[in-house]
Amino acid sequence: MRNLIFAGICLLGSLAACTSKQGNPDQIRQVPTENTYSENTKINSITKAIEENPDNANNYFIRAKLYREMKKNTQAIADIETATSLDSTNGLFFLEKAKIYRVAGDVSKGMQAAHRAEALKVELPELYITIGEMLIVVKDYQNAMDYLNKGLRVAPFFAEAYFYKGLIFWEKGDTALALSNLQTSIEQDPEYVDAYNKLAAIYLVKNNLKLAYQYLQSGMRFNPDDAYINYNMGCYYEASKQQDSAITFFKKAIFFDPSLYSAHYNLATLAYQQRNYTEAATHYENVNRYNDNMPESHFYLGICYETQGKNAEAVTQYEKVLQLNNGYTEPTVKMLGSLRKRMEVQRRLEAKRDSAEAANSIVKVP
Repeated sequence: MRNLIFAGICLLGSLAACTSKQGNPDQIRQVPTENTYSENTKINSITKAIEENPDNANNYFIRAKLYREMKKNTQAIADIETATSLDSTNGLFFLEKAKIYRVAGDVSKGMQAAHRAEALKVELPELYITIGEMLIVVKDYQNAMDYLNKGLRVAPFFAEAYFYKGLIFWEKGDTALALSNLQTSIEQDPEYVDAYNKLAAIYLVKNNLKLAYQYLQSGMRFNPDDAYINYNMGCYYEASKQQDSAITFFKKAIFFDPSLYSAHYNLATLAYQQRNYTEAATHYENVNRYNDNMPESHFYLGICYETQGKNAEAVTQYEKVLQLNNGYTEPTVKMLGSLRKRMEVQRRLEAKRDSAEAANSIVKVP
């Protein structure tokens, strides 16, 4: 869900110059943290309780929440579905179900669960914020604002509500109110990293690099492992013409969140401009894996495949661009037509060669 809100803030132009060397991802080492050990211990404990009493809905609810916090959405969904099937009258179960589907990106099921929680008389601010966030994703800003304000009536100092109100004002083009609400979010919770991140992103768009960097530094101080803080730090360094540092932070971003397709895209663009088509293709492939609807990614992946002699794969990418019906249609038609002509010429040459080889292999008997 954060991908839907934060991704694509500063996608690099496909023709941007890039002359620096790639950063070394091997410098980043992933090690188990204390929290990881603690979460696994809790999972093992609650799993044992479930094995001893498989009809206890609350145990599935507890494990589902743990899985959500560990970003294991498939397991979380399985457990919360079991919990709500065993007990369909507990509103808190449906609130957790809404959160899980929200994180998993299934807004429709998330909304169904949230409204079920409402019907079961759950009146917690986090329910209203959860609904508000999902309404933002589907661009229903007025209803989203109503739910966020409802949450603030219950909890006037709820930082997350101000954060999402800030997002709405930004989407509606009211920069002043967006900045005001995001700043209020930080005042209510000085460690709320998402607010620092969004403020930095806005100032990057406004080309106020000094303020953007200040907010990024603050966010980094509280959570240096946040993928989006690292991503926007990469954008900051790109805007500052410091390519080496930009690459390093984009790579950190996908280290912490491999599904962050905007970071893959920026790395692909930088590699493409260095004529490193193999590395560019790898990142474009990852872009398409996590977001298959970016025509520019398919277009340039097609070019990368052509440089590697993978003509059939290139055709597939160009055809995908045409399916998406976008501004890349005209250049794609030209590229595809040219490639197919070359492929036909190559086919005919190979057929002629094969025919000649077959003729030469015939032994004539006097």
